[in-house]
Amino acid sequence: KGWLMKQKHGKTRTWLKRYFVLHNDELRYYKTKTDNNTLAVISLDHYSLVPNAEARLSIDKKYKPHTFCLISDDETKYNWPDYFLQASSDEERQIWVDHIQKHVSQSKSILDKWLERLDLPVESSPVLPNNPNVNKSVPYIST
Repeated sequence: KGWLMKQKHGKTRTWLKRYFVLHNDELRYYKTKTDNNTLAVISLDHYSLVPNAEARLSIDKKYKPHTFCLISDDETKYNWPDYFLQASSDEERQIWVDHIQKHVSQSKSILDKWLERLDLPVESSPVLPNNPNVNKSVPYIST
């Protein structure tokens, strides 16, 4: 739990102070520490962690020290946008990174997530059922 600066999404990209709470595999944030209304819930199984995003931000001429980033596996960034977060010190950033990494590293690979979402069966190929060169563990869509 604690305060982080969060870069807004959209055209302005300003930074806002928000209260963050890591709860299981979710990172939630609020406008204030006592607020009961969650502004957003970041499901960490959709993200990978960039522990030090200062270099990435400096390319845009917006150097922000003590910054880390959650990169979404959603190519459109519509449902799961990227999050740039800034701690008040390198020590605080490292504490956040260490705790978040425990949850992100338990996440499945992007391929596993997509296969699970598509609910593809893992079967042998109906076209070449007796061919020993066919990888029978590769999913396919039957017609």
